[in-house]
This record gives sequence, C-alpha cells and structure tokens, in this order.
Amino acid sequence: MIKKMITGFMLCVPMIISAQLPATTTETNKTDIGSVPPEKKIAIEQLIDLTGSLSIVSLFTETYVVQILQTMNDKGKTPSDSVKRTILKEADKLIEKEVSVKGGFKDYLCLVYHKHFTHEEIKKILAFYTSDIGKKLLKELPNLQQEGMQATEIWGQSVGPKIYPTLKKNLLAKGIKLPEL
Repeated sequence: MIKKMITGFMLCVPMIISAQLPATTTETNKTDIGSVPPEKKIAIEQLIDLTGSLSIVSLFTETYVVQILQTMNDKGKTPSDSVKRTILKEADKLIEKEVSVKGGFKDYLCLVYHKHFTHEEIKKILAFYTSDIGKKLLKELPNLQQEGMQATEIWGQSVGPKIYPTLKKNLLAKGIKLPEL
C-alpha cells in the first residue's frame, strides 16, 4: 500500500498541479469529462488505477484533517485521540466518495491525461506498465525514490559545507550577510 501511495504521489504530483487549474486552461478550455472520448476515458482510468495515482488522495485527507485539528487547537478545543481518529475516518469516507463522482478528482486526472496524451499514447503507456519491465518499475520506484532521497541527503551534507564559504562571500558582495555555520 505504501509503495503504491509513494508511486502514485510521484506519478501524480505534476498532474495534481495541472488539475487545480482546468477552468483556466486556454489551450483546450474543456473542463467537462464528457469531452474525453469514452474509450480513451476507460484507458486513462486503467492507467490511473494501475499506477496508484489516486493514492495521493490519502495525503490530501491527512493534510485536510491536520488543518481542521490545528483550527480546533487554535480555538482552544484540543480533541482527544479518539476524536482525532473519528474525524480522520469520517473525512476519509467523504473525500473518498468525492474522488469518483462525476466531476471528482478522478475526472480531473482524466482531463489532465487527455490534455497531454493521445489515446494511442495512453495505450502505449498502459502496454509499458503491464510489461515485465513496467511492472518492475512500478515495484521498484518507491525504493528508487527512497534511495534517491538518501543519496541526495548524503550528497547535500558533503556539498553544503563545501560551497557555503563561496556562497557567503558572493552574497556579501551583493549586500546579503549570511550567518556563520
């Protein structure tokens, strides 16, 4: 489950950003899921399901609930752990329901894919993800991402101290003083 969530997140982030603004899209200006041919919509939905792209919704739900809990805390109404779990459970049910309704998140993702890929391209992407190497990529992507983040952290720890003195000097010449580390 966690692997699908991470994979979905990584495959879905650019699409989520695009999905936030479909009404202002000047290229197609089509925000109605009815503008996607039915066969293409089915193929896109298969791709969304295969890649786990909808798993990002659970991250949205958690963020949404954290905001609610923060608001409650700010108003001096700190909820118990039981109440927190109930809020999360109820929000999850409601948001999950909204994902697949007409005009829901899945439709937004379909529109984004529709905008960027032809039906033939979607079929090829599906063929790739159902091939042995595509399945392996989906399986290994969370490991690659985790190890990539670790590599970035290790590399950053070595390069940060190396470039900081030069960065500090260059910025001082522009009137920006950085603190000593």
